[in-house]
Amino acid sequence: TRPDCLPDNILDLLAEYDRKTFVWLEVGLQTIHDRTLDLINRGHSASEFFDALERAKKRNLKVATHLIFGLPGETEEEMFKTVQKIAHSSVDGVKIHQLCVYKGTPMERDLLNGSLTFLEEEKYVQMVCDALEMLPPHQVIMRLVAEGSRKDVVGPEWCFDKRHTMDMIDREMERRGTSQGS
Repeated sequence: TRPDCLPDNILDLLAEYDRKTFVWLEVGLQTIHDRTLDLINRGHSASEFFDALERAKKRNLKVATHLIFGLPGETEEEMFKTVQKIAHSSVDGVKIHQLCVYKGTPMERDLLNGSLTFLEEEKYVQMVCDALEMLPPHQVIMRLVAEGSRKDVVGPEWCFDKRHTMDMIDREMERRGTSQGS
């Protein structure tokens, strides 16, 4: 759910559902940098995300968010600032994704004209492991790699073999001798 689509009456309804069953509210953030959110046409700001998060947590809802590594124009330092902000927030769960580009989108045009590039798989693996070390153990890690269908997604090429990337992340964490929150 986009954070700008969560007025109080919707959060109240979700809280009512949560009393009857188990509810996770997934609220897309992607990045804390409004410049990037504007560039990718998200239609909301980071402050709108944190406002929705605060209002959801007041209703005792479990909230997960999505972070994307490799967004256009973002540096590694900026991506880690997003991770650090989420690590110190009341978010209950995190889904980390690499940037995937879908066919027929403005990002595909940017990719084709050379103004957009993908993270290399090895770099992505290093960044995910760094992020895992930053995120506290109480935050549930719900996803580490997005996967795509060749009929819909242009790339990166390595997103079509999620298992391979997951194995690389496992091996790198073992090599480091670290774990989530360390």
